Amino acid sequence: MKRKIKLMAEYNYSPLWDMETADNLNLDELPLSSSIQKKLSNWAEIYNQIINWDNPADSHFLDAASQDNFEREGINIWRQL
Repeated sequence: MKRKIKLMAEYNYSPLWDMETADNLNLDELPLSSSIQKKLSNWAEIYNQIINWDNPADSHFLDAASQDNFEREGINIWRQL
């Protein structure tokens, strides 16, 4: 049976999640190329940079273009997985 994995950004977590258990997955423990691991790590770091720890509900991208770029990159990564 193939493992179902979800790509989802979450503050301070790996962006990959097990669909059955909802566990966060360690990128180093998956059969991923170093290139895709780097893309995933960079994508997650972009998301980590938008958090406002004083008021998490007020966390957002600086502008719509930044958010669009983030979402577009996420789709590109998803296609490579």
